[in-house]
Formats: sequence, C-alpha cells, structure tokens
Amino acid sequence: MKISTGSNQLNQLLDGGLEPGAITHIYGESGSGKTGLTLQASIETIKNGGTTVYIATPRFMVERFKQLCYPERPEEIGSNLIIFEPKNIDKLKAAIQNAAHTTNKTDVKLITIDSPTYYGYRDTEKQKTKKQVTEQLKYLLAKAKKQKTAILITNQIYTDINKEKNKATPIGGKTLQDISKTTIKLEKKKKNKRKAIKTKPKPQKHTYLTIKQTKIK
Repeated sequence: MKISTGSNQLNQLLDGGLEPGAITHIYGESGSGKTGLTLQASIETIKNGGTTVYIATPRFMVERFKQLCYPERPEEIGSNLIIFEPKNIDKLKAAIQNAAHTTNKTDVKLITIDSPTYYGYRDTEKQKTKKQVTEQLKYLLAKAKKQKTAILITNQIYTDINKEKNKATPIGGKTLQDISKTTIKLEKKKKNKRKAIKTKPKPQKHTYLTIKQTKIK
C-alpha cells in the first residue's frame, strides 16, 4: 500500500502516494514547499498508524510541524516521530545508518531526509562527500526495499549557466536522480500556488498545489 502525502492532488500525481521500498525525490528552489510536504507526509503516515523517521538538516522545523498537525495535537503526533538533527556531514551519515536500522521495526512506514545534500555539497571535498552520501542512501534504500519502507528526500537546485536557458538543476546530479524511482520538481507560481511536475518516470505529468498554513492541498 502506498503512503499518502496528505495532498489528494499530489497523491494522484504519484499514482496513489509514496511507493514503499523506493525513493521519492522532491526538488525545487528555496521556499517552494519541499519541507512542508515532507512534514505533511510524515504527519499523515503517523495519523494512519505508522511511525516516521525524520532526518532534518540542519534543524527540524517545529513551528511548521505544529501548524500542519492541526487539528491533531502535535504532542500526540510527535510520539511516533523519530527525529535526527545532524549538524555536519559525519553526523548525517550516522543518522542515515540509524534510519536504516529502524526499518527492522514493522511500524516504520516512512523515512524522510530533508535534505541529504545540505552538507554534502557545501564541503571543500565535494566529490568525496557526494560519493559518501550516495553510498549511505544506497545502503538505506537496500534496507527499505526489504521492509517495504518508503523514503522521501528533498533537494535544492542550482543554476547551470552552461546549460540552455540557465537551466535549474537539482544538486547531486545524475547519481541522486538515478537511485530515485520518482522525481518531483516544484515550481513557484502566484502567491501560494505551486506547480508539481513529475519528471520521472515518464511520461511527464503535472498538477497544482495550494500551500496554506495548516494544509498543502
């Protein structure tokens, strides 16, 4: 059974929700709603009886979590939320390993990483760090496949001036996209509107989301 994102529109785009045993990769510019979607999916998973592991870099967005919990009490939702807040690349790798171990618990239905590229691609040794983070994600994916645990990751973008029309590209490049079964690009539109584009797998499809204080629809 797929994992609901809490948004009917996004669930339809994902053919029912987040796929267990696979990585769903959401990328977009800052403020496009990536973190809100990961929080909402985590909350929805817990409301449906599961547990969520949430790796937040550099910190967990407590106030946004409280808003999206409404009308449920944040304390009740939080009792089934396992949070890691790694402050550097080494602690991020350790958090991913710990998350992999939790897949042995049958009640863990979703693992969220917001965002695995936060530290890894700001280091001076970018290629080495990129490889280390990717290997950890592959390890996590292997564990998740066995236990049918869904993985949701977010990613920032950068503008590659060497590409046509200064194309915005997700950080992490082809490697991160290759290990993701589904990729969603978020684009800002007017006010609180967002265009969600499923770029992988083909054919490309899209929908529109509305970001509100207590719900992303």
